[in-house]
Amino acid sequence: MTDKTQKQSYFSNQCGKCRTGEIFSYFLLFNRKCSHCGHLFEKEEGHYLGAMIIAYLISSLMALPILLLAVFKYETDFPVAMGLTVLEILITGPIFYRYSKLVWIHAEERFTDYLHEEKKK
Repeated sequence: MTDKTQKQSYFSNQCGKCRTGEIFSYFLLFNRKCSHCGHLFEKEEGHYLGAMIIAYLISSLMALPILLLAVFKYETDFPVAMGLTVLEILITGPIFYRYSKLVWIHAEERFTDYLHEEKKK
């Protein structure tokens, strides 16, 4: 295991177990397992649904001010403002999904370690 701390590896695309192997090989191409320690990232179907919901919520919350500014301050037509909002969600959604998945993997690893420590006591 490298000397990188758990918090530093949250956003650095590193495996939650060994903090060496990569979770994504390209921007959104998810590896099935860690190339260094063999830890499985792909669990059962729907495992990362929570990460997807978190990414959607963050994207939507960021889009709301854009919509409100466009409609009320700049007096843009509502269809144009909605188009800008949808464009913002299409751009930021994948970015937030990637990072929410990374945080989900690391939080799961941390929680699993905590449970194993509690069972030993």
